[in-house]
Amino acid sequence: GKTAAFSLPSMDKLGHAKGERGPLMLVVTPTRELAAQIAEVCDAVAKSTHHRVLSVVGGVSYNPQISALKRGTDVLIATPGRLIDLMEQKAAHLDRVEVLVLDEPMAGLDPAGCREILANIAEYHRSTGSTVVLVTHDMDVAAENAERLIVMRRGKIALDGAPEDIFTHAAELREMGLGIPGAAALAEELRARGVAVPQGIYTPHDLAAALLARKEGGAC
Repeated sequence: GKTAAFSLPSMDKLGHAKGERGPLMLVVTPTRELAAQIAEVCDAVAKSTHHRVLSVVGGVSYNPQISALKRGTDVLIATPGRLIDLMEQKAAHLDRVEVLVLDEPMAGLDPAGCREILANIAEYHRSTGSTVVLVTHDMDVAAENAERLIVMRRGKIALDGAPEDIFTHAAELREMGLGIPGAAALAEELRARGVAVPQGIYTPHDLAAALLARKEGGAC
């Protein structure tokens, strides 16, 4: 479901790398198993879009992957360690990437590591203007980093819109097992206790600003 959600629209609009160039779309995923699942879906889509799809993961020989990269690819699916190794060997070149997909990139990282990778993603988006698709179940990460949210349920789009619109569907999100961001949940609890906190709060920054404004206004 989620793989089709990003691969279908991305590959439908993606160009084709010429000759030995590419990739134009990079998908980074934490495990070999996920990489195999994503590659299977992208291969199926490529039957219609005619893109070249390549998966590079650890635990296997470098040589076939390096040879395939030399021939060029449109869509590259990679685990982080193998991608870094191939970049260091100057076998993988990412200067033409137009679409970057990060599938659960913070899996296994501590909070400091999560903040660092999210800051790098934001800087990459600002500096290149590339489309960044972040696949995550963490609503706090989604709230603080996404301009648009697409919520999938049973392989179909359940919700699609700006964060401030999506998080008004708290009951539906909870029913799907996702919930809402911590700041939104705290604001909801404060309102239940009679504290006049405005609607539309879903990040810690928004909540802190609302509480500060309330304090400066003389409310307790």
